[in-house]
Amino acid sequence: MKPAIAAFPYKVMPDGSCEMMVGNQCSVYEDRPLLCNLERQAEELDMPMNRQEWFDMNVKGCHTLQWKARDNLRMEIGQCLHQY
Repeated sequence: MKPAIAAFPYKVMPDGSCEMMVGNQCSVYEDRPLLCNLERQAEELDMPMNRQEWFDMNVKGCHTLQWKARDNLRMEIGQCLHQY
């Protein structure tokens, strides 16, 4: 998996999103990198779990990252409000 992370070709924005997100859609979806394609990862990488476990683990990780991003945004907004 480390090679897939190292080969990620796009900039990660300050909010954690990819620069290729337009609105709420991936603008390179059909040609997205391996890191963004869970189905291809399940097929190409030697995973120590079955396919469903792989998908479930990634959904859980994604939700965790989303909650952390929301918490960080709330903290930043709170800090800005306290300045005024």
